[in-house]
Amino acid sequence: MQFKTEVRLPNSPMSYRLNPEIKVFTLLDLNFTKSKRGNYELQQSLGTAPGSAKEIKLKLTISNDLTTFKMAVVDSTGLQTINIFKQPADQAVQERFNFTIRQLVLRKVLTVTKLPD
Repeated sequence: MQFKTEVRLPNSPMSYRLNPEIKVFTLLDLNFTKSKRGNYELQQSLGTAPGSAKEIKLKLTISNDLTTFKMAVVDSTGLQTINIFKQPADQAVQERFNFTIRQLVLRKVLTVTKLPD
């Protein structure tokens, strides 16, 4: 997955961008860690059996210059992408995802745009 200025998750009604007012200290306050390459990474559990093989996580990586990012919802290994917007059975996971995104928007890390139908 490559770094982009705008990310759209499969079947999501929203598109996501980095907020131009993003600050490094905000990322660190939100539990982002700095990778060996200098990028900022967050792996947030979406509450489905934390620590088990069925865990679902939000994986967000922001480039070290804070201009591009990548975002995905992945399985416990972090390798396989999961589409949480596909089935209504994933409603609880969607709520946790939306809560996390809302926090990132409030802290001026992301901006969210609703896509036209």
